Amino acid sequence: MSNNKKFIKFLSWCTGISLILSYVSCVFVFDYTFLNNNFLLTLFGGMFASFCVMLLSEIKKYLDNKKSAEDLLYANFFSLYVEFTNEIGNSSVYLKNKNEIVPSALFDMRAPVISNLNSMIRNVDYEPFNKTALYNNLTLFKQNEATKIDRHIINFNYLHQAINLTQISIMGKGLHAYNPTASDKLVETALTKIKSDAEIQKKSVEGLINAIVSEFPNRFNWKKDKEIIDSLKFDLKEREKQNNAFFES
Repeated sequence: MSNNKKFIKFLSWCTGISLILSYVSCVFVFDYTFLNNNFLLTLFGGMFASFCVMLLSEIKKYLDNKKSAEDLLYANFFSLYVEFTNEIGNSSVYLKNKNEIVPSALFDMRAPVISNLNSMIRNVDYEPFNKTALYNNLTLFKQNEATKIDRHIINFNYLHQAINLTQISIMGKGLHAYNPTASDKLVETALTKIKSDAEIQKKSVEGLINAIVSEFPNRFNWKKDKEIIDSLKFDLKEREKQNNAFFES
């Protein structure tokens, strides 16, 4: 979009100048051997028509790219909302069931997904002519919140550390086979802090989605999408039933 804006501005100037020159060639008399009104009008009139066509084409590209950028922003922010919802749900499951073994790779598959979504949002070229609330919120997100999401992903490593340190501590007491749970202090702390930060990031993402929907209320079905995601249930027993049904069928 930024390149489209530059070309639109450039072509607008060229179109205006060629229009003025065409008008001048009609008003003033030029009657020289190699320069007359008919020649100038043909020259500048042709330039004006060409610049008009290019300008209209560039405006169409701008509008198409603008819509594509808005659709991409909604899709990426919605995906982030889903990721943080899953992260919060999975953390809560083990914090509520403190006798269940906490997998060290609980968030490993989520890290690259969140990182890629965050990177794609950073790289979206959204530069409308009017600095709307969406543009301002997106600019602030890229400047502040995107970096916080990067730090949030790094926090996943603390769960690995918590599990490893807990196992080392247990081994020091003579036990060699132990799988940490949320009843272990370090593991509980890691899960609690990761969950708490995920809730903050989720609210930030939801704020951007609301900004998009407010600007384009008839394009996105956020209300229904949100209801579906928020209704997801995270239950270990239900998950175990689903796993058994999959492997036994």
